Amino acid sequence: MSEPHGYLGQALRGERGRRGWTLREAERRCGGALSNCYLSQLETGRVCNPGAVAIDALARLYDMTHSDIVRLACTDVELAAHAASEAVRS
Repeated sequence: MSEPHGYLGQALRGERGRRGWTLREAERRCGGALSNCYLSQLETGRVCNPGAVAIDALARLYDMTHSDIVRLACTDVELAAHAASEAVRS
């Protein structure tokens, strides 16, 4: 991924920061549906395509719509595909 912190990661980190939560607190608040490690990977862009269960947990956790999360994740995937395409060309 060309951007170490993609749109999804920035949004999730921002939401968590506004609430003053640590990653472990976010994990606790989502009932363990998402580990603090996975949340960190989402925030740093190491994972940019969460599955349906993760999208649902994130939407509930941060009071976002499923559409918002999917839109942000799709933008990250598009950026990653573009970066990979550019790397192949050079």
